[in-house]
Amino acid sequence: ADGEILKDDQDFGRLNSRFENMLFRHSMPNWDRIYQRFVDPATKRPERLMRIVCRKSPRPVAVDDRIVELVSSDDPKVSEMALRYFPSSSTRSDEYADKVFEWIKEQQSLRVPQPSSAERRHLFACSNRAQIIGRRLNPHTQKQAVRTIGEMAAKSDYPTQYLRVLDYFSCDLSDCVPYLKKLLGSSDDPHDDLVYLKYLYMAEGESSNAARAFKNALKPPARDWEAISLACSGIQKMGANGASFVPRLIELIEQTDSSNRQRSIITTLKEIGPAASDAVPRLIKLFSEFENNKDGLSRSNQELLVQALEAIGDPAAIPLLMDVASEYVPNSNQRDKAGKALIQIAPKDPRVRALFEQLKDDETLNSYYKQRIAEVLSR
Repeated sequence: ADGEILKDDQDFGRLNSRFENMLFRHSMPNWDRIYQRFVDPATKRPERLMRIVCRKSPRPVAVDDRIVELVSSDDPKVSEMALRYFPSSSTRSDEYADKVFEWIKEQQSLRVPQPSSAERRHLFACSNRAQIIGRRLNPHTQKQAVRTIGEMAAKSDYPTQYLRVLDYFSCDLSDCVPYLKKLLGSSDDPHDDLVYLKYLYMAEGESSNAARAFKNALKPPARDWEAISLACSGIQKMGANGASFVPRLIELIEQTDSSNRQRSIITTLKEIGPAASDAVPRLIKLFSEFENNKDGLSRSNQELLVQALEAIGDPAAIPLLMDVASEYVPNSNQRDKAGKALIQIAPKDPRVRALFEQLKDDETLNSYYKQRIAEVLSR
C-alpha cells in the first residue's frame, strides 16, 4: 500500500494489472509515495507508473511537469505515453509542440514505394502525435501546426497519411491551402485527389471544387467503394451543406449489405443533420435489418444509427427510439443513446414522459441516463 510493490520489475504486466485493480476498487491512501516514485528521475520505466498517476485528478504540479519532460524521452514508448497524458492546462504547450514537430521531421526518411512495417509504424506514430496536438493546443499553436503538417505532406511520399490528422484541428486551415493545391493532381491515384479536395473544402468552403468531385464519385452507377468512402468523408465536413447528397446516399444504402460501407453512409447522414430528414424512414428500416444480424459490427452500427436519428431530430423516429430505450441489452450502449436522443428530440412529448416515468427507477439504467431522466421529469 505504500508503493513498495512497484520496486520489483519481475513479471510486472501481471503485477501492474493486480495493483491497478487494488488501487481503484479499494482505498489506496499513500498517493504521495507513488507520486514521489514517478517524479524521481532515477525511477526505471516511468511509463509503468504514468497511467496510474494520470488517473488521479487533481494531481501535483510536479507530476505534470514530469510528464512534459518525458515527451522528449529517447524511448518511444515513454514519449508516446507522455503525449497521450500531456496536461492540457500546461503553460509549456508551445515547447511541447516544438518537440513533437522535431520528432516528426526526424522520421521523414520514408522514400521507398512500399514502406516496411517499421516505417509504417513511424507514420502511424507521427499521425498519432499530431492528432494529440490538434486536440490539446490553443488556436494560435494549432495554426502553426497546420502549416507545418501541410509543408510536411507536400514533401512526403505519403502525403495523405499526414493530411488526415487535420480532422482533429478546429482552427482555420487556410495556411494549408497552398500545399493542398500543389498536391492536387500530383498523384497517379485518383483517390488521393478526393482526400486533398476534402481538406480544401474544409479550408475554403464552397469556393473549392470539392462538392463537384464528391458528386462525381457518387454518381450512378458508382462501384468504386473506396472513392465513395472518401467522398462520404468529405461530405461529412460539409455539414448541412451536404443536403443535396441525401437522395444519393439513401440509394447507396440500398446497394450494399456491407456493415462497414453502411456505417460510412450513416455517419455522413448524421453529420448532415436535420437536412437529412428524408433518410429517416430508410434508417428506421435499416435498424431492423441490423437486429436480424447479431454480429458485433451490426450492434455498433445500431448505436451509430441511433446517434444519427438524434442528430437529424425528426419526430418520426420517436417510436423506434422508445422501443430501444425501453429494452435492456447486455453490453450495449444503444439504450442510453436512444434515451439521450428522446431527451434531445421530444422531452415534452407525453409518450416520452410516460416511458421515462417507467424507467426512472430501473436498476439496469446508466446512472447518468437516470439523472437526465429525473431532470426532464422535474421540468
